[in-house]
Amino acid sequence: TDKSGLNETVGWWYSINSIDMDKDGDNDYLVGNLGLNYKYKTSKNVPFSIYANDFDVDGKLDIVLSYVQNGKNLPVRGLDASSNQLPVLKQRYTSYDQFAKASLEEIYGKEMLKTSLHYSANTFASCWLENKGNGKFEMHQLPNWAQLSSINDMAEIKYNKVPAYIVAGNLYGSEVETPRNDASIGLVLKSDSFGAIKAVPPAESKLFVKGEVKVIRKIRLASGNDAFLFAINNDSLKLLEFNLKH
Repeated sequence: TDKSGLNETVGWWYSINSIDMDKDGDNDYLVGNLGLNYKYKTSKNVPFSIYANDFDVDGKLDIVLSYVQNGKNLPVRGLDASSNQLPVLKQRYTSYDQFAKASLEEIYGKEMLKTSLHYSANTFASCWLENKGNGKFEMHQLPNWAQLSSINDMAEIKYNKVPAYIVAGNLYGSEVETPRNDASIGLVLKSDSFGAIKAVPPAESKLFVKGEVKVIRKIRLASGNDAFLFAINNDSLKLLEFNLKH
């Protein structure tokens, strides 16, 4: 990743596919992330982190999520949710105000955090990676339409005779204090003649797929038309036929 120029692009990546976005003859990449419409936020200067350790010494791993605010590491989860996982915190912090003012190091201990399994993400934006040649890539953030939820999978299509992608996702599993990531109904992304990525609004594309889409697969029907299978978590498999008029 250092050699490719992507060492500062740590995200929660769910999907990747190659396509010549800028039409210069080489492979670029479309990559799906968590999206920017979620409770969890991150950036290069204020990364979102996860720690795993046996914080209450009961023989089981505990998960702690953290973010940075004003240069201070803070827990994502509040006192109630944190103390449900580690009951000792209710004894140590007798008020919500007291817990809210404490740093992550004060709550869980510097040494315990140092010995924890620790990962940080510095971008949750879904992007396309421009192939600059010589093994180098440049990241470009996808339009806001593509940031409404996570992009779990994608499939290539021709839209108005232009190479494009159907993308879909959502993330329903989350801890109790965080609403689920469920704003996606599927989206068509296409590149214009200059290589810029444009989103086709659902009102125009007529694409509408609800649920937590995990996988998209393209198939050919007996009619000769293309169709797409959408595998949706805890739901039936859905098939949408692609209108060749587009």
